[in-house]
Amino acid sequence: MTRLLIAIWLASLWAVGACQAAPRRVALVVGASNYAHAATLAHTLDDARGVATALEHLGFEVDLVLDPDRAGLEGAVRRLGKRALGAEASLFYYSGHALEAGGANWIVPVGADVTSDLDLRFETLDLGAVLEQTKGSAQVSLVFLDACRDDPFKIRLTTTRDLTRGGLAQVNAAVGTYIAFATAPGMVAQDGSGAHSPFTGALLKHIETPGIEVRTLLSMVRRDVREATNGVQIPWDVSSLEGEFYFKPAKPDAISDQVAKTLQTPAPQIDADALFWDSVRNSRSPADINAYLAKFPNGVFAELARNRLAELRATPTVAPAAPLNAALAAALAISSPKETQKSHEELAASYSGAPSHKAIASYLPTGGTFRVTGRISGDEAEEDALEACQIYFGGPCALLAVDEAVKDPNGGSFPSRDMMRVRYVGIYDPSHIPSVKLALRQRSDVANYWQAPSPKAMAYHPAGNLFVVSAAPSQNAAEQRALADCNSDPARNGRDGSCYLYAVNNDVVLARRSKEPITPAAGLSAPPWRPTPPPIPEAAKPPPFPEALAAQLDKILSALPATARDNITKTYVAAGQHKALAYNVQSSGSWRATAWPTPLEAEDAALEGCEAYFAGACGLIAVDESVLATTDGTSAIHSMLRNRYAGIFDPEQIPGIMPAIRHRADVQSYAAAAGAKAAAYHPWGQIYLVTRAHSQNSAEADALAACNGDPTRKGQGGPCYLYASADQVVLPRRLRLPLTQPVEEAPGPSAPPKPVAVAAPPPPVAPAMLPGGPFGAFKNRLSAQLGSIATGAPRATLEAGADAYIGRNDAHKALAASPGAPWIIAPSIGATTVPEAQILALERCQFLSGQPCTLVATDITIFSPPADGKWPLRDMVRLAYAGDFDPWQVPFTPFSVRDRRDVSGYILAPVPKAAALDVAGNIFVISGSRSQKEAEQQALASCGPACYLYAAGAAVIFPQRLKQARAIGNSLADVLSYAWANAEGAKTAEGFGNGRLHKAIVFLPESGRVFSWPGLPTMDMAEQLTLEACQIMYNSPCVTLAVDNKLVTGDPAGEQRRRMPRVDYQGEYRSAMVPLFNTPPNDLASYERLPEPKAMAVRPLGPRLKTSTGRTLAEAEAQALAGCNEADSPFPCFLYAANRKVILPQRRTEAEP
Repeated sequence: MTRLLIAIWLASLWAVGACQAAPRRVALVVGASNYAHAATLAHTLDDARGVATALEHLGFEVDLVLDPDRAGLEGAVRRLGKRALGAEASLFYYSGHALEAGGANWIVPVGADVTSDLDLRFETLDLGAVLEQTKGSAQVSLVFLDACRDDPFKIRLTTTRDLTRGGLAQVNAAVGTYIAFATAPGMVAQDGSGAHSPFTGALLKHIETPGIEVRTLLSMVRRDVREATNGVQIPWDVSSLEGEFYFKPAKPDAISDQVAKTLQTPAPQIDADALFWDSVRNSRSPADINAYLAKFPNGVFAELARNRLAELRATPTVAPAAPLNAALAAALAISSPKETQKSHEELAASYSGAPSHKAIASYLPTGGTFRVTGRISGDEAEEDALEACQIYFGGPCALLAVDEAVKDPNGGSFPSRDMMRVRYVGIYDPSHIPSVKLALRQRSDVANYWQAPSPKAMAYHPAGNLFVVSAAPSQNAAEQRALADCNSDPARNGRDGSCYLYAVNNDVVLARRSKEPITPAAGLSAPPWRPTPPPIPEAAKPPPFPEALAAQLDKILSALPATARDNITKTYVAAGQHKALAYNVQSSGSWRATAWPTPLEAEDAALEGCEAYFAGACGLIAVDESVLATTDGTSAIHSMLRNRYAGIFDPEQIPGIMPAIRHRADVQSYAAAAGAKAAAYHPWGQIYLVTRAHSQNSAEADALAACNGDPTRKGQGGPCYLYASADQVVLPRRLRLPLTQPVEEAPGPSAPPKPVAVAAPPPPVAPAMLPGGPFGAFKNRLSAQLGSIATGAPRATLEAGADAYIGRNDAHKALAASPGAPWIIAPSIGATTVPEAQILALERCQFLSGQPCTLVATDITIFSPPADGKWPLRDMVRLAYAGDFDPWQVPFTPFSVRDRRDVSGYILAPVPKAAALDVAGNIFVISGSRSQKEAEQQALASCGPACYLYAAGAAVIFPQRLKQARAIGNSLADVLSYAWANAEGAKTAEGFGNGRLHKAIVFLPESGRVFSWPGLPTMDMAEQLTLEACQIMYNSPCVTLAVDNKLVTGDPAGEQRRRMPRVDYQGEYRSAMVPLFNTPPNDLASYERLPEPKAMAVRPLGPRLKTSTGRTLAEAEAQALAGCNEADSPFPCFLYAANRKVILPQRRTEAEP
């Protein structure tokens, strides 16, 4: 085979020719240090000189430019573009200041005076211009940017620009382009204390090393920089190379030298033909003969090759000397001597029938085996089998077979091999993940995990499965969720043992073999790390599916009556494929999806329908005939993205509907429908559309009426919800009534905001610039229209506004302007649809100017004023929104940001929490802080100086325009107003102050609810009973605000919760453990003497207690609840005891049938 490869290589080189000129390499190296309007950078000139010298050693024609102004920098880039034509490689290196704004990266020359975003295009150079100059000119284009320093120019920019916190933005590389950054997108690089920056120093260390491909070079640089900066800085690259590039190819070996000498002597084509044929003529592989014919279809030996190929195809395959099954069974007898001969034969037969490429390994101390199948090559199968086996059994394994080749036991045993990737401990790198297929390693969430938002974690199973969680509420929650998702993987159905944590944030921890979270929950210390013993394979046969499902329901939905659980089991088992069963833990409810095309669709439908119905995320119990919950009765909770989607109407985003409904003509054409329109939704997977209504209110009312009146449901399954108002999806708001008021009604003070109207901009002017048309004409027309709106604005301001708009590369864009001073011209940022772009531009403009604005342009359409010359102004209602946090209400924020997990899930995130917003549409969320004030400070610090507090806790406070964390008061009224983020605290505090002593008032931070109780004998009793009532009523421990006239806490969101022991108690009945009562009522004292069956019910508000007996326990429970509940009370009673067992924690409000 070696002869064949050499022959192929020789032939290909001969075809190229023996005497070619050396390929050209060109480079532009720029260093910027002595800035006119910023401090001097220490290392940049030495960095540039060092790189230029190294590149000259490597054969590059180097243009070294130091401290250029903008004209000098632009001229050098243009020269590079011309020199790159026809070159083997072009390279651009830059060391100096650069910044990101408006989604673009800007290189800052030394003379730049940047005071606003409007200066960028005139004072700096867009990195995109550099990439355009070299794109397609050379065979390979290389870019190295040591330019992500903490930039002083950012601080000067006004709030009118899209500015990230630091670093540069991600760049898409054109084909044949490789781009390396000193650090990751959005991060800041360090200058270092040595002769060079950490990035350039590492680059110079390795760039002249022979035989290092450029991507491997960057991996070595990344490692050195990470170690030099203690993990603070990690270089990053983007590659679209279609081959390999070496700065310095490896030195040829002796054989290569001989080949080179041979090639220096011109030889006729027939010699290459003969050389190739000689290398394959004795081969018995048809592939080798085909290789010759592919290279020389009309060669001297072509006819012989075809005859030889026909002969090989006609020759029957000779059977192997020893059948695979027998050979592998013999090997298993050596590696697993305790197993029977029959088990060896069965395992060998199973392996023999598995798809190639495959391998099997054994853990010799126990005789356990692990196999992998379906790999790309035998080498990959071998490595993966050994790695998976070592992870599964906890020690190095021995290879038994690869494909059909069984290994020979030397000396009667197989050698074990310790696999390095299993023991890897360091910074996350997808290439170091053991025993996973290439497709999984390249999956977007795996390949990009290292730059995903924290807190994050990754879980791993030896079967080659990875589960990623990012942007979790806490690090412990990320680890819990990743492990839960992995362990509940339906593909395994609980087989083959538990999952392990692979990564915690960007640290690989697989070597710890941890099956539990490593990071402790808040307030707990981490347990010591002890080696985990190898798992013991479980051979127990699982119970039949109906029994397994019933057992899981008993654990997960224990609060339901047994008959109800039995009915769920029977109904689900009888349902048709494909199907799934989900549950909501807060409501103790289940949701079934049946008759779906695939198991995955059934799974999504069950989770989406469950979340829509119960208004909370759900977990899976079963998919088809597989129980997914773990043995302890837990299951991973999934918050479904489509349930939280709040963008422009898109059929693909509707949750829980069948494909036939999703592709129905009226659903597909809804977005294009004109006039007033609306959509209503029911969790059963039904969507009802109304278009061309006479008003928006009637469209919404008619859609809801059609949905709620559907005769097929007959009122079952709960109410319908408004899905879309016009083109805007509003499902996350769970509206059961129309959002838009009738036109004839004036909105009251408590009315919900109207949807933003964007459907009727002024009539368009004939486009001044069609694709490919003149740029200048479009700019002049746009500047003129801006001048007709912002009358009195300087011409430079108008032209800069037009340039900023033209320069944006979003999928869709819009431009809005204010009619008077301050003259604000605001483009949209990050929009993907025309309506979205219009909304974002109008909101940004109004916020910056303090007055309603008008639309000037959308994409390449410039609008003209109406006949009366008065531009229509749009008052954007989301800027005044001050209710509970709702992602749909966040202004000038693109849907991609609004649908981010930390934003869409903010309302469910743990308190204390806060959100900050900048005018570029970036929102920064902090949750789980130590105090509310700290959460607000952290959110603002994350956002930067041009930011405002958007939300405090669950309340939106953006209209207050706060740029600092709120102050905490020292009275109950102040504390309540602080907790509620409004001025309503004084009234509640006054009411509490007028109550009789002794009294207490407590608070539930997640919802802002309060509960008070006056007139009790002592302060301690007042606090205890009030906390008990609050926990029972709201199913969560509460926080004490005040007892009598003493304020207990100023920041309830950060206060430690108090679980009440009597509320959590669920043992044998004891009268002293019944909560809520100061003086025990007669029913409480006499309950122990009542004959069974008997039951007791309690109500926290009142409080109220009732006992009863009956002929059956169900009758006793029903009578106790009937006697406790009152028709005029909004709060239900809960069963406290059934016979002598306390069941209050089950929160049952109904008797068992």
